[in-house]
Amino acid sequence: MEKQEKKYARAGAVLWTTLNGVKGIILGEEGPEKNWSCFSGSPYQGESLVDCARREINEETCGLINVPRDNLILQPVEFNCRTFHLALVYVPPIFLDQFKRRRRTLLRDEIQLSDVFNRRTRNSPNRFL
Repeated sequence: MEKQEKKYARAGAVLWTTLNGVKGIILGEEGPEKNWSCFSGSPYQGESLVDCARREINEETCGLINVPRDNLILQPVEFNCRTFHLALVYVPPIFLDQFKRRRRTLLRDEIQLSDVFNRRTRNSPNRFL
């Protein structure tokens, strides 16, 4: 699928959790400069912003987080000439350890995260069950 022409529109989420009584956000490294960023990406042709956000959250968390469509409320945020349509999504503290382990395994086995997502969802009528 091709990404939409709106090159500045992105959708995703800011993930947050509570660890040892302290609330914090979870960011990922992005690009060659290793900038910290929320979990987001560009929608495919014909893909809604909500579906894009759900897909990106699932892909970028190694398939660990599946947000139900009804629980995802996107808010537009302007940053660096881009519009990000973001939701605030709570993840349990155990996610941090699960993510580290899953990511390490995928990197060790040289598996692309998008390949894992595509294999898992290719034949599913509902991609996020």
